[in-house]
Amino acid sequence: MKITVEKTNLEKALKQTIYEKKSAIPILTTILLEVENETLTIKGTNLEQYTTISKKTLSTEKEGKVCIFGKTIENIIKVLPEEIVEISLEDDKLKIKAGKTKYKIPTISTEDFPTFEPAPEPIVSLPKIEIEKGIEKTIYASATDERPNLNGICIEITENKVNFIATDGARLSLYTTETETINENNVRIFIPQKAMIHLKNILKDLKNENEEIKIATTNNSIFFIGKDFIMESRLLSYEFPQYKEIVELTLNNSEHKIEIDKEEFKESVTRITVAEDDTIKKAIITIKDNLIILSSSEYSEVKAEEEIYLPENTGIEEKIGLNSKYITDALKSKESEKILFKFKDRNNPVIIQEPDNYNQIDIIMPLAIE
Repeated sequence: MKITVEKTNLEKALKQTIYEKKSAIPILTTILLEVENETLTIKGTNLEQYTTISKKTLSTEKEGKVCIFGKTIENIIKVLPEEIVEISLEDDKLKIKAGKTKYKIPTISTEDFPTFEPAPEPIVSLPKIEIEKGIEKTIYASATDERPNLNGICIEITENKVNFIATDGARLSLYTTETETINENNVRIFIPQKAMIHLKNILKDLKNENEEIKIATTNNSIFFIGKDFIMESRLLSYEFPQYKEIVELTLNNSEHKIEIDKEEFKESVTRITVAEDDTIKKAIITIKDNLIILSSSEYSEVKAEEEIYLPENTGIEEKIGLNSKYITDALKSKESEKILFKFKDRNNPVIIQEPDNYNQIDIIMPLAIE
């Protein structure tokens, strides 16, 4: 193996590659470098997720492959002083040279490196930007504790739509996008949160917002296939909750609708709950005609209150308690300047969505108030 590559490209590729920083299985702390057809391919895995990242070389004098500790080469590439990096394999040492800086790194046999499953035929493809949105607009609602049936994103693929759904049991986020790919069989799969976060980081580095990302599945895995990468993730075996009934019921029952300035609402909720000590910081929302009064929890020692004036009289008088973090998370995911706050009463879920965009909704369960 003897190649030259751009430091920036190599640094990005290593950052996108999954491997274990520490593991009882040493081979999982390594990555596989393989040079073929003027392309450097980097493979890494933790046995739950598998990544294959490809980058064009500046020049290739000799092809080959080598296994090396991922953390070692990633740390080295970060600090190299020059953009052009020379990489060569001599005996059992990988030589890295950039400007006046040189390294010789021990290598590991490639024979024990895990085998990667080939990707099956794709069932659907989506623009990179739509998958990014599907992750960003839902993942915050997935559980972060030890409930495995809620710790991820569910993807539903129907004939011409793809739904991304996440819930922690007290809130739910749903994002829907259309696809030109016609899928004859409905697919419902549940992907770990960790895998979706890593996929989002890979997609973030792609310059073309409309690059088509193909999606393929097997009984146990999902594959995301881009121009220069393949990422495979094992699926969660737990049953994702049946959510459609609660979405339909909440949409049908939410008879009240108020349009609010998104930033004003978000900042007000943050201010009135900032001094609360409870793990769940409750925001109490009181609606009286053309006035919204935001106040801190009735149990908080620090009392805070802020008013938001509405342009029109709503004719509504109601008081609702909500988890303030759930409100701000939902508002951060919205792109428009205004949001719709929809509800029935204090005992039923609240909907937050954009006025002219019904592709994404957030549903939040209310908290009890006195």
